[in-house]
Amino acid sequence: MSPNKPMRRYTKKINDIYCIDFDVILISDQQIKGEAINRLAEFEDFYDELIKEKEFINSQLELSRDKGNIKSATFRQLFISKMSIDLMIERVHRYIDKKKS
Repeated sequence: MSPNKPMRRYTKKINDIYCIDFDVILISDQQIKGEAINRLAEFEDFYDELIKEKEFINSQLELSRDKGNIKSATFRQLFISKMSIDLMIERVHRYIDKKKS
């Protein structure tokens, strides 16, 4: 998918409830499969990767701090990456938490 091209939506909102049309899912053997489920899985995988990357960056920042390298270019790059990832995670939670309230 091109970054400039809008994402195809599989859900639509009807009376404050999200729905998925049957043409993008398959129900069989007590499971739901299909394009919409695959998209959900991709978002969940993306979120899991963000969390793993955040944990890795935090450990690298801690190592740099322990070595006294807080003024190094590497430390600064890691810190900027941490801030970017934190922002993405916060944005995901903003949408999830908004739906709960």
